[in-house]
Amino acid sequence: MIFSRITLLNSSTPRLVCKQLALLWILSISVIQPLHAEENTVVVPAPPETGTDTGLEPANLCIPTPADTNIIPQKPSDNKIHLQADSANLSEKDITTFNGDVVIEQNDLRLSSDQAIYNKTEQDINATGNAKLTKGSLNLTGDSIQMNLNTNLGSVQNATYHDTKSRAQGQAKNIAIKSKTELEMNKATYTTCNGPAPDWELSATTLNLNNETHQGSANNVVIRFKSVPFLYLPYLRFPIGDERLSGFLFPSFGLSDKNGTELYAPYYWNIHPQMDATITPHFIEKRGTQLKSEFRYMTKEINGQFYYDYLANDAITQTDRQLFSWQHNHDPVGGWSGNLDINYVSDQFYLDDFGGNLETASQTSIERRADIRYDAENWLFSARAQGFQTLIANEQTKRLPQLNFNTRQTIQPNELNTAFQSELTRFSHSTQKPIGDRLVLQPSVSLPLSNAAAYATFLGSVHYTQYNLDRVEINEKEDPSRSVPLFSIDSGVFFERDSSFNNKQYLHTLEPRLQYLYIPYREQSSLPVFDSAVISSDINQLFSANRFSGADRINDANQITYGLTSRYISLDSGAEVLTASLGQTYKFENSRVTLAGTPVRTETWSDLQLDVSFQPFLGLKVDGTLIRNQDTREIDQRNVRLQYKPDSKHILNINYRFQRDILETREVSAAWQVHPQWVLLARKHEDLRQDRELEYVYGVQYDSCCWGLRFVKRRYYTDAYPTDPYQEAFFIEFELKGLSSFGQKKQIDSLLNRGILGYSN
Repeated sequence: MIFSRITLLNSSTPRLVCKQLALLWILSISVIQPLHAEENTVVVPAPPETGTDTGLEPANLCIPTPADTNIIPQKPSDNKIHLQADSANLSEKDITTFNGDVVIEQNDLRLSSDQAIYNKTEQDINATGNAKLTKGSLNLTGDSIQMNLNTNLGSVQNATYHDTKSRAQGQAKNIAIKSKTELEMNKATYTTCNGPAPDWELSATTLNLNNETHQGSANNVVIRFKSVPFLYLPYLRFPIGDERLSGFLFPSFGLSDKNGTELYAPYYWNIHPQMDATITPHFIEKRGTQLKSEFRYMTKEINGQFYYDYLANDAITQTDRQLFSWQHNHDPVGGWSGNLDINYVSDQFYLDDFGGNLETASQTSIERRADIRYDAENWLFSARAQGFQTLIANEQTKRLPQLNFNTRQTIQPNELNTAFQSELTRFSHSTQKPIGDRLVLQPSVSLPLSNAAAYATFLGSVHYTQYNLDRVEINEKEDPSRSVPLFSIDSGVFFERDSSFNNKQYLHTLEPRLQYLYIPYREQSSLPVFDSAVISSDINQLFSANRFSGADRINDANQITYGLTSRYISLDSGAEVLTASLGQTYKFENSRVTLAGTPVRTETWSDLQLDVSFQPFLGLKVDGTLIRNQDTREIDQRNVRLQYKPDSKHILNINYRFQRDILETREVSAAWQVHPQWVLLARKHEDLRQDRELEYVYGVQYDSCCWGLRFVKRRYYTDAYPTDPYQEAFFIEFELKGLSSFGQKKQIDSLLNRGILGYSN
């Protein structure tokens, strides 16, 4: 029986169509899912050294292919089978043949071919002639598609595949459907590049994809770039989708003056969906072989990582060298939270020679800290244990422990408010005298009065300090104490008016501020100094009650501080186009409290301070600070920073810093896209006072839709080696997007993110 054109839609279809429905269901499971894995729930970040995101929008470089834009009209999501063909022949025994534009659809699945033959006895189906299967973002084509419904085995001959979501595509002589979740390809290729001549391509004798284990493997792998083979691997394992898989990552290498040629061979261990590790043998030409390890963990409430690096018998220093670092964070649960930061290096030059993962460490000391915290609605408790490993400078005082209890009520305007702050700290030091305990109690009461145009805040408090000391000198007290009252009135007024310039409308404000502060003098020279230092002066510090950090010194004051701020705010965008602040303090009495080695300043007027921020248009911002010495009438400090960033592809920073008799530096950095695929990278940091370069970095970055390349060279000054203070290093990263990267991705990311403000990777 011959039908000129048939359409079968529902459950009343003949038995033949029911068999075809079963076939399509098997195809949807066994062909589609291994290449389009479901979204997993892994919470540990992806393995290191894979992928690159420069923040310069390389995705815009991907031009959609016809397969990307060929959107097939979808049938309603009714789970029904929709079958169309020009004709159907049912004449032969147990065999039915569909001919001409055969189309089978169910939800987002579409199978089309010139002909489809169904064998009822053998339960075989064979679709031939321009056979194509589409499901979701995946497209499969081949000369023919065969499937046995009893064994769930099948194959696709002379197949091509393309996933529009991941941009993965390739060809295979044969795709064997081994089970509902496993595919095996013979003479297969893989790439994420567009077009028939991809920039890079992986080819393998056999390629196996198992969606049940989320693993892929390949034999006799050859990776080609620009049709030139550059890497052969007899065997390669890799994860499917976002699933992690244990195995070796691609090696990387580097070159520097200190260490010579370096080679990294990382091994990734997928311990658990919330836990992984990376173990990296690191060959260093001038020193030996170092073993680097990284362990990471993450759950709903906790996360952390620790690192351990070990180099036995450094060929240069003839010593064993090592680093240990552990960071742990516990998110709030029932009000409690905490974190841990433990770091150790074997010697003072370790960070100079090898760098490391101690992002917050300085070159003079390494912090070790443990914190716990409890947040309630109206109060806060925290505890800290803090110590330091000294590298170059003198030993720092430890806090073992420090306990804080503070109230945290919301300040109510036009009402009387009370607050309380307290601290109990045990200070420890191997040699310093004295050491011991310090108790700080600071109750306060305030009355903030305000309306839309003005405010005035009256504040009164008492700062009480009690010590319990060990190792005191003869004739010194073991339990000295100090009680200092404080009174202040802080007031301000807001004036505003409409203004226009160059046919643009602005809101112009004038905000004068006046503060009176009174703190009586208390003799404090006999008290120890555990954590106090003079705070660097800025416009905000002028209105601070204490010019010392910590609690060992409380300055005396009888003074008035004035400030004047003016803003131009765009009425179109709401942005502050221009902000300028001026401030100065007038002292009725000279301050007498000081630290050892710091002279008492006797001038009536403090230094004049000026801050300016100018943003004439989006993308350009200039910030400046000026401090004029009231006695000498000279500029003691000036800082200017300019950033031009019209978009994420163009960044230019200029920073100038000057402090009289201390420093004068200039820094210029840039990440500038000169072509849709090319970005120039540069940074230069100079010490103008010493007439020397501190660091320069320059490089180039190339990005296409499917591969990227970065070259970076660095030269920097370090006083760790006085006879040869300048060190040079060369970094390279080559990435095949969708596969992996080769080179020193982490080192380049850290160098550029730190050195070029606004650059993100």
